[in-house]
Amino acid sequence: MSGIDSVSRLRDQVEELASKGYTTVNIDQLALSLNNIINRGDQAREFDLTNHSHALEYERSTNIEMFKSVIVTGQSALKSAMLLNGGAAVAMLAFVGKLVEHNSMSASEVAEAVLLFAIGALLATLATGSTYLSQMCYGLDGAEGTWKARIAASLHVITVTFVAASLGLFGYGAWRLSEAVAGIKFVGQMYVCAPFVG
Repeated sequence: MSGIDSVSRLRDQVEELASKGYTTVNIDQLALSLNNIINRGDQAREFDLTNHSHALEYERSTNIEMFKSVIVTGQSALKSAMLLNGGAAVAMLAFVGKLVEHNSMSASEVAEAVLLFAIGALLATLATGSTYLSQMCYGLDGAEGTWKARIAASLHVITVTFVAASLGLFGYGAWRLSEAVAGIKFVGQMYVCAPFVG
Protein backbone atom coordinates (compact mmCIF):
# COMPACT_ATOMS: atom_id res chain seq x y z
CA MET A 1 0.00 0.00 0.00
CA SER A 2 1.39 3.38 -1.03
CA GLY A 3 1.65 6.45 1.17
CA ILE A 4 -1.20 8.09 -0.72
CA ASP A 5 -3.42 5.06 -0.14
CA SER A 6 -2.60 5.15 3.57
CA VAL A 7 -3.43 8.86 3.78
CA SER A 8 -6.66 8.28 1.86
CA ARG A 9 -7.64 5.53 4.27
CA LEU A 10 -6.84 7.77 7.26
CA ARG A 11 -8.91 10.58 5.76
CA ASP A 12 -11.86 8.21 5.34
CA GLN A 13 -11.54 7.09 8.97
CA VAL A 14 -11.38 10.71 10.19
CA GLU A 15 -14.44 11.57 8.16
CA GLU A 16 -16.22 8.54 9.62
CA LEU A 17 -15.33 9.69 13.15
CA ALA A 18 -16.60 13.17 12.30
CA SER A 19 -19.88 11.72 11.12
CA LYS A 20 -20.21 9.94 14.50
CA GLY A 21 -19.81 13.20 16.39
CA TYR A 22 -16.21 13.00 17.57
CA THR A 23 -15.08 16.63 17.48
CA THR A 24 -12.15 16.94 19.82
CA VAL A 25 -10.01 17.88 16.82
CA ASN A 26 -10.96 20.12 14.00
CA ILE A 27 -12.04 17.35 11.67
CA ASP A 28 -12.61 19.63 8.70
CA GLN A 29 -9.12 21.06 9.03
CA LEU A 30 -7.62 17.55 9.33
CA ALA A 31 -9.54 16.33 6.28
CA LEU A 32 -8.44 19.41 4.32
CA SER A 33 -4.81 18.79 5.27
CA LEU A 34 -5.07 15.16 4.27
CA ASN A 35 -6.64 16.14 0.95
CA ASN A 36 -3.74 18.52 0.31
CA ILE A 37 -1.29 15.69 0.99
CA ILE A 38 -3.17 13.42 -1.41
CA ASN A 39 -3.27 16.07 -4.13
CA ARG A 40 0.47 16.73 -3.78
CA GLY A 41 1.02 12.96 -4.04
CA ASP A 42 -1.09 12.83 -7.22
CA GLN A 43 0.96 15.68 -8.70
CA ALA A 44 4.21 13.91 -7.77
CA ARG A 45 2.93 10.68 -9.33
CA GLU A 46 1.94 12.59 -12.48
CA PHE A 47 5.39 14.19 -12.56
CA ASP A 48 7.06 10.78 -12.19
CA LEU A 49 4.90 9.31 -14.95
CA THR A 50 5.76 12.22 -17.25
CA ASN A 51 9.48 11.82 -16.53
CA HIS A 52 9.26 8.09 -17.14
CA SER A 53 7.39 8.68 -20.39
CA HIS A 54 10.08 11.13 -21.56
CA ALA A 55 12.84 8.67 -20.62
CA LEU A 56 11.13 5.89 -22.60
CA GLU A 57 10.67 8.16 -25.61
CA TYR A 58 14.34 9.22 -25.44
CA GLU A 59 15.47 5.58 -25.26
CA ARG A 60 13.18 4.62 -28.14
CA SER A 61 14.37 7.47 -30.37
CA THR A 62 18.01 6.72 -29.49
CA ASN A 63 17.52 3.05 -30.40
CA ILE A 64 15.88 4.02 -33.70
CA GLU A 65 18.75 6.37 -34.58
CA MET A 66 21.33 3.72 -33.66
CA PHE A 67 19.50 1.18 -35.83
CA LYS A 68 19.44 3.66 -38.73
CA SER A 69 23.17 4.20 -38.22
CA VAL A 70 23.78 0.43 -38.36
CA ILE A 71 21.76 0.19 -41.58
CA VAL A 72 23.67 3.06 -43.22
CA THR A 73 27.02 1.58 -42.15
CA GLY A 74 26.03 -1.84 -43.51
CA GLN A 75 24.96 -0.29 -46.81
CA SER A 76 28.30 1.51 -47.01
CA ALA A 77 30.15 -1.77 -46.46
CA LEU A 78 28.13 -3.45 -49.21
CA LYS A 79 28.72 -0.58 -51.63
CA SER A 80 32.43 -0.51 -50.81
CA ALA A 81 32.80 -4.24 -51.43
CA MET A 82 30.97 -3.95 -54.76
CA LEU A 83 32.92 -0.88 -55.85
CA LEU A 84 36.29 -2.33 -54.88
CA ASN A 85 35.79 -5.64 -56.63
CA GLY A 86 33.76 -4.36 -59.60
CA GLY A 87 36.11 -1.43 -60.24
CA ALA A 88 39.18 -3.64 -59.98
CA ALA A 89 37.67 -6.23 -62.34
CA VAL A 90 36.78 -3.61 -64.97
CA ALA A 91 40.18 -1.93 -64.73
CA MET A 92 41.99 -5.25 -65.02
CA LEU A 93 39.91 -6.31 -68.03
CA ALA A 94 41.33 -3.35 -69.94
CA PHE A 95 44.81 -4.24 -68.71
CA VAL A 96 44.43 -7.89 -69.77
CA GLY A 97 43.31 -6.74 -73.20
CA LYS A 98 46.51 -4.74 -73.57
CA LEU A 99 48.64 -7.69 -72.39
CA VAL A 100 46.96 -10.06 -74.86
CA GLU A 101 47.72 -7.59 -77.68
CA HIS A 102 51.41 -7.98 -76.92
CA ASN A 103 51.28 -11.77 -76.45
CA SER A 104 52.29 -11.58 -72.82
CA MET A 105 52.16 -14.78 -70.81
CA SER A 106 51.14 -12.74 -67.76
CA ALA A 107 47.70 -12.17 -69.22
CA SER A 108 46.42 -15.46 -67.77
CA GLU A 109 47.81 -14.62 -64.35
CA VAL A 110 46.17 -11.20 -64.43
CA ALA A 111 42.97 -12.86 -65.65
CA GLU A 112 42.98 -15.01 -62.49
CA ALA A 113 42.99 -11.84 -60.43
CA VAL A 114 40.10 -10.50 -62.54
CA LEU A 115 38.18 -13.70 -61.77
CA LEU A 116 38.80 -13.21 -58.04
CA PHE A 117 37.53 -9.61 -58.27
CA ALA A 118 34.46 -10.76 -60.23
CA ILE A 119 33.63 -13.43 -57.64
CA GLY A 120 34.10 -10.80 -54.91
CA ALA A 121 31.64 -8.48 -56.70
CA LEU A 122 29.18 -11.37 -57.02
CA LEU A 123 29.45 -12.12 -53.30
CA ALA A 124 28.85 -8.46 -52.48
CA THR A 125 25.73 -8.55 -54.68
CA LEU A 126 24.53 -11.74 -52.96
CA ALA A 127 25.12 -10.01 -49.61
CA THR A 128 22.79 -7.22 -50.71
CA GLY A 129 20.08 -9.79 -51.46
CA SER A 130 20.56 -11.65 -48.19
CA THR A 131 20.42 -8.31 -46.34
CA TYR A 132 17.01 -7.68 -47.86
CA LEU A 133 15.78 -11.15 -46.91
CA SER A 134 17.19 -10.80 -43.40
CA GLN A 135 15.43 -7.48 -42.81
CA MET A 136 12.22 -8.88 -44.27
CA CYS A 137 12.31 -11.80 -41.80
CA TYR A 138 13.12 -9.48 -38.88
CA GLY A 139 10.17 -7.29 -39.87
CA LEU A 140 7.58 -10.08 -39.91
CA ASP A 141 4.93 -9.73 -37.21
CA GLY A 142 5.78 -11.70 -34.11
CA ALA A 143 9.18 -12.72 -35.47
CA GLU A 144 10.90 -12.45 -32.09
CA GLY A 145 11.76 -15.88 -30.66
CA THR A 146 10.25 -17.83 -33.59
CA TRP A 147 11.62 -19.72 -36.57
CA LYS A 148 11.37 -16.44 -38.50
CA ALA A 149 13.81 -14.85 -36.09
CA ARG A 150 16.20 -17.79 -36.45
CA ILE A 151 16.05 -17.51 -40.24
CA ALA A 152 16.65 -13.75 -40.00
CA ALA A 153 19.66 -14.28 -37.73
CA SER A 154 21.04 -16.95 -40.08
CA LEU A 155 20.65 -14.64 -43.06
CA HIS A 156 22.37 -11.92 -41.08
CA VAL A 157 25.38 -14.20 -40.51
CA ILE A 158 25.37 -15.20 -44.18
CA THR A 159 25.40 -11.53 -45.20
CA VAL A 160 28.38 -10.74 -42.99
CA THR A 161 30.17 -13.83 -44.31
CA PHE A 162 29.55 -12.78 -47.93
CA VAL A 163 30.91 -9.28 -47.31
CA ALA A 164 33.96 -10.61 -45.45
CA ALA A 165 34.63 -13.12 -48.24
CA SER A 166 34.20 -10.38 -50.86
CA LEU A 167 36.75 -8.16 -49.14
CA GLY A 168 39.07 -11.14 -48.62
CA LEU A 169 38.88 -11.99 -52.33
CA PHE A 170 39.71 -8.39 -53.18
CA GLY A 171 42.80 -8.54 -50.96
CA TYR A 172 43.89 -11.90 -52.36
CA GLY A 173 43.21 -10.78 -55.94
CA ALA A 174 45.22 -7.60 -55.37
CA TRP A 175 48.12 -9.65 -54.02
CA ARG A 176 47.97 -12.08 -56.99
CA LEU A 177 47.78 -9.14 -59.38
CA SER A 178 50.79 -7.42 -57.83
CA GLU A 179 52.77 -10.65 -58.16
CA ALA A 180 51.79 -11.02 -61.81
CA VAL A 181 52.49 -7.38 -62.67
CA ALA A 182 55.85 -7.53 -60.89
CA GLY A 183 56.98 -10.10 -63.45
CA ILE A 184 56.07 -7.95 -66.47
CA LYS A 185 58.78 -5.92 -68.14
CA PHE A 186 58.37 -3.64 -71.14
CA VAL A 187 61.06 -4.14 -73.78
CA GLY A 188 60.70 -1.97 -76.87
CA GLN A 189 57.18 -2.59 -78.19
CA MET A 190 56.67 -5.90 -76.34
CA TYR A 191 55.79 -6.95 -72.81
CA VAL A 192 57.91 -9.79 -71.54
CA CYS A 193 57.10 -11.61 -68.34
CA ALA A 194 59.20 -13.41 -65.86
CA PRO A 195 57.74 -16.74 -64.69
CA PHE A 196 55.13 -16.30 -61.94
CA VAL A 197 55.68 -18.35 -58.85
CA GLY A 198 52.44 -18.64 -56.93
